[in-house]
Amino acid sequence: MEQPDCTKRFYSPIWVSVIDQETGQIPECLYDNAVQYADDINRALHEFFSHPEHDIMTNFTLPGAPETEAALRAKIHAVRLSAKAIGSSLYAELTLELTGDLTGDELDCLLTQIKDQCRNGFGEDFELLDILTAQGDVVAARLGHDGLGFYPDQVPAPEQANLPVPEMNQGM
Repeated sequence: MEQPDCTKRFYSPIWVSVIDQETGQIPECLYDNAVQYADDINRALHEFFSHPEHDIMTNFTLPGAPETEAALRAKIHAVRLSAKAIGSSLYAELTLELTGDLTGDELDCLLTQIKDQCRNGFGEDFELLDILTAQGDVVAARLGHDGLGFYPDQVPAPEQANLPVPEMNQGM
């Protein structure tokens, strides 16, 4: 496989909640108070994606567009997901290491499929993890949610992203 000659980054808000250890309930999303857990969530993401069954490109498929899938696989060296604190907000940083430029259609297909994985694939599994933090809290991090969207290079302020209020008051 060719070495990457281009890196592109995209950002999406991560919804984080502290899990009530007595009830298992997730009372509310922390929004701008989640930055304190960035290192812990980044560690959990790194560990989670170190397992082959959670690899983004292993699970990548475009059943209705095999030519586009082949073109993407030829151009993508690696796809990584990490947590990044930007200002007072916590984001998932999607890093694409590419061996060639993606067309607009290829990028749209890739991001749509990764959003689907965040909602219905690895994101569901990751959301079920209890992440122990350095502060002694246990948190849940939601990658797939109603406000999911990947923003290129420049992160919008939460109010500009027009994010809905999450439904986080669920038992684990």
